[in-house]
Amino acid sequence: MPGRSKFFFPPNLYLNPIILTPATSTGRLKTTFPITYDDNGNITSLIRNGWISGESYGDIDKLTYSYDGDYANQLTAISEISDLTRGFKKISSGADGYTYDNNGNLTADGYRGITSITYNHLNLPAKITYDATKYIEFTYDASGRKWKKTAVNRTTTTSKHYFGSIEYNGSTLEALYHEEGRAVPDGNGGYDYEYAIRDHPSTNAQGRPGQYPGDV
Repeated sequence: MPGRSKFFFPPNLYLNPIILTPATSTGRLKTTFPITYDDNGNITSLIRNGWISGESYGDIDKLTYSYDGDYANQLTAISEISDLTRGFKKISSGADGYTYDNNGNLTADGYRGITSITYNHLNLPAKITYDATKYIEFTYDASGRKWKKTAVNRTTTTSKHYFGSIEYNGSTLEALYHEEGRAVPDGNGGYDYEYAIRDHPSTNAQGRPGQYPGDV
């Protein structure tokens, strides 16, 4: 039996605005993306309109993006003036903003509670730290191909293993990746096929947690 196909659209397609309207008045997919850009193509502001409650829609995001004065394309902060709990929201009590090392690698994300990101000699992320009991570690081969990801969340540890384009969650096959997306076992001996629709800089869409393109 053939699997299902899913398409994921990125939230910053180079269109202004983008309007997605639900098939029924009770749907929750009505969303607009008025976006502005600077001369380098960086997003400078974004307003996202979405479902609030019942059949009511409103602005769930009003974002302003700030960039480093010396490195014009390096994002340093995102300001949010919408007070709703949906959309882009700071989930950490720490300082706002992003910090980088001298190679331009992200070393901290104040919005997601990431206090430290360290890199190996190949300039690949080796460890992402939230705190002493919550972190993610990566293992690579000598050429930089990722072999393993270990996520520690308090008393729970999970591991994912990578063999070329094949991904295992522990000992369970999780996905087969290809250029256009991935195939995911559907639990009935078949696969669901998930495809990423890319925006103008070829950025993949963000899927739901645990879906394409997957958690960190």
